[in-house]
Amino acid sequence: MCYIPALMYYTGLLLSFLLVTGGYAAEKDGHPVFDCPDELVLFSRDGKLPQEVYTRKRAIQNKLGDIEQATFTSPESLVRRVVKAGFKTEKTTLLALGIPEAAHRFFDSTGAFKYVTAKPYELAVENGDSPFKYFRLVVRAEDLKKPRSLFDDYAAAIATLPDVTLHVSVTPFDPYHEPTLSKGQAAQLLLTKTAALTADQRQRVTLNVSNRPLHPWTTDDSKALKNGALVFPFATFHDEDRFEAAVLNNLRDLTEEKKFTLHRSVFSFDGGDILVGANDIFTGTMTVMSNRRLLRISEEEALSGLAAEFGKPVKLFDHRLANPQLLNYLMNTFPHVDLLATVARDRVKKDEVILLSSPKTALAALKAADLRNDPVGTEVLNALEKLKTVADAVDVYVEALAAQRRKEGYRVGYLPGFSYARRVVSGATGIQVVNYSNVHLGGDACIIAKLGSPALDAAAQKTYADLGYRMLESEAAAVLLNESNGGARCAANAGR
Repeated sequence: MCYIPALMYYTGLLLSFLLVTGGYAAEKDGHPVFDCPDELVLFSRDGKLPQEVYTRKRAIQNKLGDIEQATFTSPESLVRRVVKAGFKTEKTTLLALGIPEAAHRFFDSTGAFKYVTAKPYELAVENGDSPFKYFRLVVRAEDLKKPRSLFDDYAAAIATLPDVTLHVSVTPFDPYHEPTLSKGQAAQLLLTKTAALTADQRQRVTLNVSNRPLHPWTTDDSKALKNGALVFPFATFHDEDRFEAAVLNNLRDLTEEKKFTLHRSVFSFDGGDILVGANDIFTGTMTVMSNRRLLRISEEEALSGLAAEFGKPVKLFDHRLANPQLLNYLMNTFPHVDLLATVARDRVKKDEVILLSSPKTALAALKAADLRNDPVGTEVLNALEKLKTVADAVDVYVEALAAQRRKEGYRVGYLPGFSYARRVVSGATGIQVVNYSNVHLGGDACIIAKLGSPALDAAAQKTYADLGYRMLESEAAAVLLNESNGGARCAANAGR
């Protein structure tokens, strides 16, 4: 299937790159350890490079056109097409294409990308097989003024999870990197919150008040490894420079705090776009796109390379299975796979289940319920009926994904799911995100957003309860879903 070249442009999402000019200390568990926060800088494809690189870039563009657009005009990798056009696979050519030097050795003379590693990163399994070890959380200081913040929800969660620790970084900046409080004021708010904890909770909570703007989605800045370390991507992709800079700040704080061992992947990913099952890893369209652009490789090379990096087959949740007219909606609603699906161990039947967000399931739950005291559910029902064409198209796509996963041997279940702009239905501002796939599963615990619709919350929680999980609800995660399209899983990096 030909990759859709326009996809990179209508999403408005751009790649950014991190360049490490040093920073690797000793090895641990067979991987270089990254430990140099001061050497994290933004990487530009047109940085200070030798003149012959610019000359080579112009020569390539004269034959193949603009490099950025040419990356997606064919399912074949751009590097292979460049070689066929008469250029050699050498450093000058690869730099002209913007490919980081760390990946150069994996290209052969034909331009094929053959990634190999002596020791794959073993990601922590996220399907409930392993109990939680820790949560890593970023909280904005302003949010600590709320009666119920993410800090409160996760502090409550560890009260029911023996031996689980909570690592909290508080930033006194708003999403636009404007300071809202002083560092001292942020620290005072945090002390007020911790005063309400039990002695046991306080012993298992570590606190850091940062002097930097931080990225709130700690799941995205890195992936937790089975050994407790973190692996972060070579590149991140975000729609604004401020998000990219905040991710860098997360990594700077992590290296300075020295609570986690850090490793760096050759590949680009956001952690929310990586689901780790017992036998397979699942990713989304955005991760494939970002690696095609970072390394100028094909889709097949991206998936096989990620499989080698993480030691498991990588399966794609492919937005191209949808009606092309739905792609813009899907890329905004499901930019990461964890907003579309999750993989869960059925603790009763013992098999793995893929759970998919489904408008049809939301509609059935709402029609079967008494909505007289459920204003959220009432509005969602009105939205599903008013936006029936969109909802039906999403369900067709979800069924195509379900068929693909069943063919691979998975059982498939469904969760209520639908997102829309509230002005379309009620005239209110903002968005309404109905999502229950963005959860954390560890042991028998499921950390799940409580959206405030009794009908929808009950339907989603029953799905997980039937698989053998107990619920740990997060009201703050529901607020985040409607503010930023990210829930309980996005907000905390969970170690298992």
